[in-house]
Amino acid sequence: MAAFAIEDIELKSTETNTLDLSIQISANGFSYSYYQRNTNKYLGIYHIPAINDTVKLLSFFEEQKHLRNSEFAKVRIVYCTPECTIIPAVLFNENDTDKIFNLSFGNAMKRKPLASYLPTSRNYMIFGIPEKLNDYLNFAFPGKLIYTQAALFVDYGFTRHLLNNDKPLHTIFADVYGDYFSVMLLENEKLLLFNTFRYKSANDIVYYILSVFNQYKLDQAKTHCSFSGFIEKDSIAIIQLRKFVQFVFFEGRNTHFNYCYRFQEVPAHMFYNFLNIVECE
Repeated sequence: MAAFAIEDIELKSTETNTLDLSIQISANGFSYSYYQRNTNKYLGIYHIPAINDTVKLLSFFEEQKHLRNSEFAKVRIVYCTPECTIIPAVLFNENDTDKIFNLSFGNAMKRKPLASYLPTSRNYMIFGIPEKLNDYLNFAFPGKLIYTQAALFVDYGFTRHLLNNDKPLHTIFADVYGDYFSVMLLENEKLLLFNTFRYKSANDIVYYILSVFNQYKLDQAKTHCSFSGFIEKDSIAIIQLRKFVQFVFFEGRNTHFNYCYRFQEVPAHMFYNFLNIVECE
């Protein structure tokens, strides 16, 4: 996705202490947004694909001092990584966070394992963040809330699914990034599956999703499959998947919020989970 900067004309005259700053860090680039709670409005969103590693990110933060303003009402940071795993809350002990991460992803010497609680589904998402980046974020944003994209993906998707009175028996949600994507399968009000897959081609995405259909014996004419993240609507993966699955959708913009009119320039599904972060607390 190309770089963009969208902001409401009101933003320049808005007091910083009325704004929530949300930051997303991923291999697809660096993104941030401004949300004003008292008007329930997003006043700006920005995306810089060239800032896609820790060195570039730390340099950017040093140059853009306004993002480190301590007066923001709230700061939320989303770190996007395929290295995440889900644990039921009843089985989770915070003291075991490092152990769980190492069992799943190997030695975490250069990564700091963290845990996010998912209140709606009553799980914990364990993920790792580079130690150097974690140390800097603790220094630059001492009062921040930090999540992994998978935590938002699961908890907000689960919440919206519960409120859908017309939901099918099964729904698959897929959230796509540069070389990996997450999949969640819900059956009525039950979370059956969460997993993250690495992919190299569009065919890999189709293969993994159809594998979920086969494993759980899902009806390809009734099961809904909904996409979010960095995937184009005319992607080969989507075209191929629609040959096998009748209901393939893209997430739309959350109508609970107000937006600067230029938000219509941004595909709603690409920043769907990121912009819904304020509803995940």
